[in-house]
Amino acid sequence: MPHSLVESCLSKALTAKLRICFGHMKKFKAFPCPVVFLMTLDICIEGAKTSLYALSLLSYHGENVTECVTEAQRLVKIMQSGYALPVSTGSMLLNKFTSTSSEFFNRSVPICKTK
Repeated sequence: MPHSLVESCLSKALTAKLRICFGHMKKFKAFPCPVVFLMTLDICIEGAKTSLYALSLLSYHGENVTECVTEAQRLVKIMQSGYALPVSTGSMLLNKFTSTSSEFFNRSVPICKTK
């Protein structure tokens, strides 16, 4: 598969990130296409981790739990493409949903405190 085909599938922003993250390697264009795809997957997984940690229920209108959880599931599915999910992912997500304006909802979500 030619590099021009691979590069046409990647956005300009993603290509720029690849060059920044892996620019220390000489002859970036000399890598085989599957290696470039793996490097791209690695960048996407790291972006999903960052987005998941930044996820906040307050950023959804009316603290819409359904939309927030849907986004969290989408990000976790991307992260599952990697080697393994971080151990504290579940408890981190539960803690995000125990700070709503609804006291009833806060009490109904099991609390897992992480150190």
